[in-house]
Amino acid sequence: MDNRVDERAAARIAAVVSGGRHRLVYLDLRHTGLTSRGALRLLEGAGRAYSPTRYVLGGGVASRVKRELAAMASGLPELRAHPEVAAIRSVYRTAPPVAGQRERL
Repeated sequence: MDNRVDERAAARIAAVVSGGRHRLVYLDLRHTGLTSRGALRLLEGAGRAYSPTRYVLGGGVASRVKRELAAMASGLPELRAHPEVAAIRSVYRTAPPVAGQRERL
């Protein structure tokens, strides 16, 4: 896993986010190996942060921690992908054409 976020890395992220003013509104930490222990470090930092950040956490993190982080970011707007980015994501979710069949446009 290239983008691993262990407990120590989560504590560093929390220190940066709670260390002063920042413009980080959205942080997606899915597929990073983050555990509940690491997420608790984020929760501690989020409680001291000047401005909220919306964290997106994957499996392996306790629901309670996810709920508390979500509550802290409840005033932030939901993140919407730019239409061009959404189009690219749509292409990657589309099944490839079956060999021998014509591709529909």
